[in-house]
Amino acid sequence: MHVAILLLLAAIGIEVVSTALLPRTHGFTDPLWSIGVVAGYAASIWLLAIVVRTLPVSTAYAVWSGLGTAVVAVIGY
Repeated sequence: MHVAILLLLAAIGIEVVSTALLPRTHGFTDPLWSIGVVAGYAASIWLLAIVVRTLPVSTAYAVWSGLGTAVVAVIGY
């Protein structure tokens, strides 16, 4: 259970970093940043898929999306 929570937090962190880096892709015209963002989102979803083997999907997804959105909003502010 504790490992799943740590993986969920890692997934949230990776997703937040990927979202924060989106402006650097310049509309996905900069290949290096675009690959990094897409890889970050893929890693985040992969970690979430591992987490839902242990935690209920509804709980894991609610925490992942809610906390991720809140952190991105704070960064954006």
